[in-house]
Amino acid sequence: MDVLPLATKLIGMVLPRPAHDVSTRSSVTDAALRERADGSTSVASESFRRILERYDVRNISLREFSALVQELQAAGAISDADLAELALIRLEIENACADPDEALNLIAIVEEKLREREEELNWRKRTEGADAVNRQISLRPIERQLAWLRKFAAIHDDTRTSSLNVLG
Repeated sequence: MDVLPLATKLIGMVLPRPAHDVSTRSSVTDAALRERADGSTSVASESFRRILERYDVRNISLREFSALVQELQAAGAISDADLAELALIRLEIENACADPDEALNLIAIVEEKLREREEELNWRKRTEGADAVNRQISLRPIERQLAWLRKFAAIHDDTRTSSLNVLG
């Protein structure tokens, strides 16, 4: 199933699409996403950090998360595939009847989802003899979601700490 149209629709329900088409980034933009050989950060990397310093995924509403994801895409900091993957986080939580304006700890929610899936797979292994390959395939999408959210939190924390160090 191609989730990009669904992800774009989901994000677009909250915020309008940018006027320019970010799905056709140039190789220059792609190159800007990578750190330069001399160790300096690229414009997109700096945009990524600047955007994430305003959002804490441990205290964020689903509407704010949609805005975060759209800002990252508009800045060229994530691809369409990344957009689709991140939009699934919102979709899955929203389908669990979360209020789109309620502040949530997305990391805790996805960690709980991972624990529940692991318990389900452990039960299936005991009762049905499910194999380890299916276990890995089943857990991988949740682990990737958790990795994204932890990365966002780490960058958010790092930018806040850096800001405090400058003031101190």
